[in-house]
Amino acid sequence: MNTHPRRRSSRTLAAAVMAVLLIGVMPAQAGQPSTSDVRTFSDGAVVGSSKLVRTGSGISASIQTSGLTPDDVVTVWIVVFNDPTECASNPCTANDRFTPAVDAHAVYGAGHVIGGDGTAGYGLHLNVGDASREDLWGTGPALTDPQGAEIHLVLRTHGQKQPGNVNNQSHSANLGCNPKCVNVQFSMHLPAA
Repeated sequence: MNTHPRRRSSRTLAAAVMAVLLIGVMPAQAGQPSTSDVRTFSDGAVVGSSKLVRTGSGISASIQTSGLTPDDVVTVWIVVFNDPTECASNPCTANDRFTPAVDAHAVYGAGHVIGGDGTAGYGLHLNVGDASREDLWGTGPALTDPQGAEIHLVLRTHGQKQPGNVNNQSHSANLGCNPKCVNVQFSMHLPAA
């Protein structure tokens, strides 16, 4: 039972507004949005979808997903492979982060507490040259080539929300794990053609 209908409806409204902004009101230089399934790491089941828009100045994405645990804190990480032609496989994998020429980064995108029905919506953006976010894999700007980069969106659960610690849980990779932090879902966007 959803005991916070106002909070859930405001998140739903925010996700809808972000989707409209991504699809219908992007500047003329924006490319066509790419759409990709959101899948579980456990068995590859499709549980949602994501859209990604690339411009000369960055990327914007929206995610609609399901199958998450109510009251868990789930963050989204933007995984960027700036030169996927240097990856050992296609698509790139986490192992490719060890190849310097790939210029791989995993940076914070968004996070919040999951509502009672286990669904979630996220909107996120990353500018070219942004080096201000927690980066799990690299240093320096996370995104250098929006059109040529391979982008993965990774959803990570921090477990059940902890009163007084939700801000840490929803804005980090490994703080407030309750009992542990685990990657649960992903979506991949290959480079623009």
